[in-house]
Amino acid sequence: MTSAISNSRKKYSLPIRRVIERISHQQESIVHDSLSPDQSIAMPHAFTDYGILVNSAEWSGKLSEDAIVEMAQYAAAHGFGEAAVTYRIRDWGVSRQRFWARRFPLFTAKSAARCPSRKRLPVRLPDHAEFTGSGESPLAGVADFVNTTCPKCGGEAKRDTDTMDTFVDSSWYFFRYTDPRNESSPFDPEIAKQWTPVDQYIGGDSHAVMHLIYTRFWTKFMRDIGLVSFAEPVKKLLTQGMVTNRVEELTSGRRCRRVSAMASIPTR
Repeated sequence: MTSAISNSRKKYSLPIRRVIERISHQQESIVHDSLSPDQSIAMPHAFTDYGILVNSAEWSGKLSEDAIVEMAQYAAAHGFGEAAVTYRIRDWGVSRQRFWARRFPLFTAKSAARCPSRKRLPVRLPDHAEFTGSGESPLAGVADFVNTTCPKCGGEAKRDTDTMDTFVDSSWYFFRYTDPRNESSPFDPEIAKQWTPVDQYIGGDSHAVMHLIYTRFWTKFMRDIGLVSFAEPVKKLLTQGMVTNRVEELTSGRRCRRVSAMASIPTR
């Protein structure tokens, strides 16, 4: 985005106003002309971090995080905008190289017809498979698994060896834990209702922005088909701190490393 703005600025000779400044010496200091309102020549690129607003009318001097909220409220009050939260969920990947991820109940008959079968679920993995690293699924080398019968015509068929992303399992398996021996449905809604939604979700940053979004999507899907009565899978999220290293110099000139295993534990 910064590059696109810079290119447009040069192409159309647009004036650029500086509207945000850093609040910490650890943030990047961008060269600018303090005497001119137009920074189209002086500034090499935009400041994109959180900071303090300048040249922004009544919001000047406010932290950008606070100003964003106030600006959204102002837009809503004057009828030309509103605040919104956007979640982007990526498509689930399909892999030919995994062994233990979610399999497809698909069968290819001699006629090349692709036949799905709900009655063949669950697809059970073989006990043994050779991992060659060739890029082909390990399942493809297990003849007893691949060679089967077509669920539609009863003739010879090949079982599909592709697998889906493991998030397809982990997005809902905690619901299955409440009723693990159910042979007719994923779980009994009445049993799951006693245990879910989950009281506390604990995970790192990747969980907060990836897995949790997938499991929220899955829960909303199960709500739509009547398996659960709620839209959110967990009540509280704790994003655990990351391990950090900090090197400190002693008076003797030697260096020692102090490791803080839980540097911070922010909550959301």
